[in-house]
Formats: sequence, C-alpha cells, structure tokens
Amino acid sequence: ADFDLTTFTAPVTGKYLVTCAARPAGLSGHTSVTLRMVTSNETYFVGMHNASTGLHNTQFMMHGAAVVDMDASDTLTLVYAGSGASKVMDLYGNASDSYTWLSGCLLH
Repeated sequence: ADFDLTTFTAPVTGKYLVTCAARPAGLSGHTSVTLRMVTSNETYFVGMHNASTGLHNTQFMMHGAAVVDMDASDTLTLVYAGSGASKVMDLYGNASDSYTWLSGCLLH
C-alpha cells in the first residue's frame, strides 16, 4: 500500500535501505544516461552511463543502493534522464519481466 508503481511513500520515520535497477530502452544517439533516487529531502545519484558515440540500442543495466533517511509520508521516486539526443526514452520491461525494479526495507 506504500508503493503505487511510481512512488514509494514512507509509512514511518526511519532509515530505509533502498535498492534499484533500471534498463533503458528506445535510445537513439544519447551520449549519457543517469539514474537518481529522488526523495522529499534529498537526491541520491545512482549511476551514469557515458558513450561518446551515442547509446544506439545498447543494452546495459544501471543499479545502486542507498541508506535513505525518510520521515513518515516522505516520498521516493526513480528519475531517469538522458542527454545528447531526443529526450524521449523508456525503461525496458513489462509485467512479465523484471528489468526495472525498486525495493526497500526499514532499518530502524
């Protein structure tokens, strides 16, 4: 009940271990792709993939983890951005595969 497919909402105040992975799709000439976890209070850089010749249909995963301090009702989302080409891109995956995911647990 705390996750609505795009946003996690902290049910209680505490530190959360959050892990994520994403696989880009629809790349056409992008020179870099970044993945960040954005909370109500802070942004956590997860990763960046660079390619001086563009990322034409390259298949790669970006993944990371962070200990995130959240208050009750704070939110967390994954933000995916590309540069060097069209701003249009997608995350690979559908209901039957798990190429993009977000998980977390309350530490204390």
